Amino acid sequence: MRTSAGADITWQPTSHWHITIAFLGQQARNERERICRAAAAAARTADATEVRIASSGQFNTALWAGLSDAAWLERLAVGLTRRLGLGPNDHEFHAHVTVARSESAVRAHEFRAQLSDYQGPRWLPQRLSLVDSSPHRTPRYRLLQSWQLNRGR
Repeated sequence: MRTSAGADITWQPTSHWHITIAFLGQQARNERERICRAAAAAARTADATEVRIASSGQFNTALWAGLSDAAWLERLAVGLTRRLGLGPNDHEFHAHVTVARSESAVRAHEFRAQLSDYQGPRWLPQRLSLVDSSPHRTPRYRLLQSWQLNRGR
């Protein structure tokens, strides 16, 4: 897919790839301990099972790969946001991995259609991590803390 993407598609470095389950937005520094307690509790009850990259989508010019067999990730996200006292998101939840960005939303939509039938290998996510992101042209991520996920049956 990278070779057919064209120059206007910028791939995210694989070191930045992560499954987004919840976006907490800007949080005060003094909230970090409470967030970490909630995340640790969520990780202990995760019942993680194998997932697979399957489907695609976009947020404006960001292209993401969706996940199949990921209902447990939705439960994890809902449990985490409940523990934090946050309401439901304004949009339907989609566990995803942001894989690329485009110069234009139109071009992103075209390339998204090329990714729509992709089926990746199965794998078992291992950890739930709290990550700080800085919004730049290429977002910068900083790992704050991480917890082992409870494995499902």
